[in-house]
Amino acid sequence: MHRIPTRIEDVEILRQFAKVCAGGSTTLVRRRFTHKSAASFPHEEVIMADRGFTCEPCYTRNRSAERTLRCIEGEVFVVVADMRLGSPTLGHWQGIYLTEDDLRTLSVPSGVACGWQVSSSRGRLEHRFSRWVSSRRWRWLRWDDRFFDIAWPDTPTGLLHHARRSRQFQSLPDSQLPRYVSAGAKPMSPKLSQPKLPKRSSVPAPGQRPVDCAPTTRPSRSTRLAKDNLLLVIGSSGQLGRDLCRHLRKLGSVVGACRNPDRGSLLPVPLDVDISRPASLRQAIRTVKPTLIINAAGITDVHQAEAEPRIAQLVNATAPAVMADEARRLDAALIHFCSDTVFGGQGERPWRESDVPQPENQLARTKLLGTEAIRSSGIPHLILRAGWLYSSHGNNYVRQLMDLLSYRNSVSLSSDHYGSPTSTDWLAQTLTQIISQAQTTPIQDWLVNHGGLYHAATLGYASRIEVGDQIMATCRQYAMPIVLNKLEGRPLSEPGAKIRLSRNCRLDATRLATTFNIEIPRWQEELNRQIGLMLNSIALPQRAVA
Repeated sequence: MHRIPTRIEDVEILRQFAKVCAGGSTTLVRRRFTHKSAASFPHEEVIMADRGFTCEPCYTRNRSAERTLRCIEGEVFVVVADMRLGSPTLGHWQGIYLTEDDLRTLSVPSGVACGWQVSSSRGRLEHRFSRWVSSRRWRWLRWDDRFFDIAWPDTPTGLLHHARRSRQFQSLPDSQLPRYVSAGAKPMSPKLSQPKLPKRSSVPAPGQRPVDCAPTTRPSRSTRLAKDNLLLVIGSSGQLGRDLCRHLRKLGSVVGACRNPDRGSLLPVPLDVDISRPASLRQAIRTVKPTLIINAAGITDVHQAEAEPRIAQLVNATAPAVMADEARRLDAALIHFCSDTVFGGQGERPWRESDVPQPENQLARTKLLGTEAIRSSGIPHLILRAGWLYSSHGNNYVRQLMDLLSYRNSVSLSSDHYGSPTSTDWLAQTLTQIISQAQTTPIQDWLVNHGGLYHAATLGYASRIEVGDQIMATCRQYAMPIVLNKLEGRPLSEPGAKIRLSRNCRLDATRLATTFNIEIPRWQEELNRQIGLMLNSIALPQRAVA
């Protein structure tokens, strides 16, 4: 038996020898485990399906459950993704082709997610695991999880890990449903009497995928950060946090931390952290021991900050100070996002980094305190000040207005509140471009010379009602049904309002563009692109993680 190591640590391809027994059955020499006898894999299922059927990657984190997979008919494309915290290959994935003729078995340890797709007209897969694990113990990832960017051979037409009552199979006839054969059923033996040579050539033809791995969009090791830095994204379940995790994976291993990570979180390895509790935050940072901390968490609702001033103080002011203190202990760097509401809002000139902030409400005051705590800590840091953020996922003012267009006759928006709509996707992509300029230099040393405070916003400025007009015009171009007749303008705050809001949220991002040689798009172009992504996501409903 020949063991072939893979790019994922502890995942092996076992090239076995077939032994033909009396009666025509075939026995394969299996891996021997030191902690148990040869019957280490008592649980077995044989899965049969047609081309394109996909099993989303799943793994167990709290219980030890090793698995083996073997193709006994047709061809199967298997994906393994490392989900183990502290692993050198954390967040990496690899695709492997298994065929009925090459006599190979894939050995997958606990904590590594494994999924597969039938790449032939018909396929049959033997799935064995060392201990019985109920369906609730498996942790599932989406087949199109953007944090991994897995290159499946075909776009999945069905998902095998769901039961027959799942929505994915309701529209399919019974003949196309996958069939499960449990361990108690009559065993199925491979259709071969002696070892055969693989059908695939060891040298792939032009344009053809290699046998052992699928093409990957992950950059080569030479383009990654020095020493393959470990990045911790705090607030990873939010709009900005999700896009940060997706883009920063191009530079190294990313670990997400948020509250209730198992509820709707698409992160591969999320940590449970309560940013309003300094002890929880310190424990998460000390557990991961990152070289770069990215703070994407915070309270952004002005009314919530006024109603809960203590929580706003803990989240926006105390938490960044705690992160800076822990970064000093670990000799790590820190990236923080500030708000455009720290300025008083007078005048019509865009704010520069040298302008003196004049906060007018609790949100602005706490945001400014958190920023000043990081700047005065002396650690290597990068602070990006942005505002009017939105994304193609989550709840934001762009999606809310798009929903109102379909059933409201009129909507009122402020006509004297100016700023630059900025997508979290562009902001995360810009940050990734900035950090990638460090190349092989340690990020801590690079930020000492290039860090500081920068304004990050798209080009151009508009009022809320002008942004609403752009959203309506773009939705009409995409043939979205619109019921709304007109947008009505109103002042930002009524006379006598208790909360003072900044009317001028314009930001000048010239320093960011010239320092890091970044091309900044106009806000209309980026908004149109994100609306297109939103409408596509509405047409294709997203499946929640089990």
